[in-house]
Amino acid sequence: MFIVVCFSGVFASCRAYGFNSLSENLGEDLRNDFYSDVINKDIPFFDDNKTGDLISRMNNDINQVKSGFSTNISMVLRPTLTMIINLVIMFKLSWQLSLITFCGVALSAFWNQFFRARLRSLQKEVQKQRGEMTVAATESLQNIRTVKAFANEEEESSKF
Repeated sequence: MFIVVCFSGVFASCRAYGFNSLSENLGEDLRNDFYSDVINKDIPFFDDNKTGDLISRMNNDINQVKSGFSTNISMVLRPTLTMIINLVIMFKLSWQLSLITFCGVALSAFWNQFFRARLRSLQKEVQKQRGEMTVAATESLQNIRTVKAFANEEEESSKF
């Protein structure tokens, strides 16, 4: 048991080191490509885009891609390897019980797809409502002088 725990810790450390170094290299490549593309743009591009926006994209957006890459790949790889190892062990112990387990997994996957579709439709509805809320807030705040002139605050609040 001690050997399994030690191996697990070593594997986790190697995995973390590998994905971190891979994501750092990816981030460096993305930053270099971004900077090369931006620096070679024509002057009108710089008139249309603020320097702060470009710097923000170079730093924040690339960091999000980099961290998402390392986290997502790591989160997919670990359970996949664990599942493969578990499947081998299960079939070695009892192939009959393994088949029963697969039936349960298939049923669970079906329900997961059903609820995922329902959740997706609810998320679309929430986004639609947020969009309408943002439009109402933007219109009333941009025209706040008109709203105040007609003492129309409560009606605008009800729209929001």
